[in-house]
Amino acid sequence: MKASWQYIIILLIFTVILLPWAMVEIITPARHEPIEENPQEKKTNPVKKITIYRDSSKDYTEMPLEEYVKGVVAAEMPASFELEALKAQAVCARTYVLRRCKDLGGDGCNLHPEADICDSPSHCQAMVTKTE
Repeated sequence: MKASWQYIIILLIFTVILLPWAMVEIITPARHEPIEENPQEKKTNPVKKITIYRDSSKDYTEMPLEEYVKGVVAAEMPASFELEALKAQAVCARTYVLRRCKDLGGDGCNLHPEADICDSPSHCQAMVTKTE
């Protein structure tokens, strides 16, 4: 009787601990060391500047992408909105302009062929500058 309990305990240990461990080691692919990035090499956006047609001044302006996104969020939403709503608006504005950006294969603004986008809210996206 003593021997049968020992076999049961050994069988339980094998089934609960050793068998799952062995299965994971066999099925899981070899682990690779993480590749360290060069801290001096910064990831950059594919588009640094975009060309905007400004309806108010009737001219074309080049502007940094992130500055443009800030201007769109400021024009389209009050600052009193929840932070998460402002973040969502920024993501939408950035995605929209990158989709239209000519440097990334977009069509640009069809009303103003030389621009990636215009600041007309009825056509593209509203946008204000820091001073506005």
